[in-house]
Amino acid sequence: MLSRKGHHRSITTQLLFNAGAAVPAGLGYSLILHEHWLAAVLCFACAIGSGVWLFRDYLVSVSTEEYRDTDYTPQQKLMLYLPIVPWSVILPLPIAQLDGVLHPAASIAVTAAVATIGFAFQILGTNIGPRRVGKRRIQQALRKSNMEEITSERLELVARHPKVLRGLAAVGAGDNVFINVTEFAGAIHRDTDEVITELETLRKAHLVEAKKITVREQPHKWQYSLTPAGIRCLQHYRQGR
Repeated sequence: MLSRKGHHRSITTQLLFNAGAAVPAGLGYSLILHEHWLAAVLCFACAIGSGVWLFRDYLVSVSTEEYRDTDYTPQQKLMLYLPIVPWSVILPLPIAQLDGVLHPAASIAVTAAVATIGFAFQILGTNIGPRRVGKRRIQQALRKSNMEEITSERLELVARHPKVLRGLAAVGAGDNVFINVTEFAGAIHRDTDEVITELETLRKAHLVEAKKITVREQPHKWQYSLTPAGIRCLQHYRQGR
């Protein structure tokens, strides 16, 4: 996963980052169950603050408006429901009346721990889902060979703008999975206007596509994605170097 600071982060690392928001959220949920209202409010305030920091400074998000049957294997579709498992434990906890079995502090800790796991996986699934879809689509595009798309003109453009194209591939922004250009420019440490200029040049050669909600929308709000032709040209360029 590419952060706004340009670092690739593993799922394990992401779970640790998510803990910054998930731990206070889980503790806050537990405190609500035990009717410690003021402490719960403070915990949720910390969770919101951590979440804002997490999403603004560390995550580069991609999005897609439609999903395809090929985006997930049957096993991967089952994994989509993994975040539900912790919640199936969390929701019955008030009925379990742990206070009658455990010390109140231990009861709060148990509930908070299980809730934290639920929140952490929920945040992780929200963040990495579209990105993984984009990377799968990139791999699927590479399995379809179309040499007519790989022209000398396009390869020259790839050679002039390899970092931008590689950056899109790194975050999974390919084949109709889009990334906001301002976030993308920040991730690769480039000026947004310069990146827009490069991407528009590549768009004219059908190496990338742009999503613009309205004609008058500001360029800094545009979203971009590698086209299948752009994916294959980038791969051909890498192999030919």
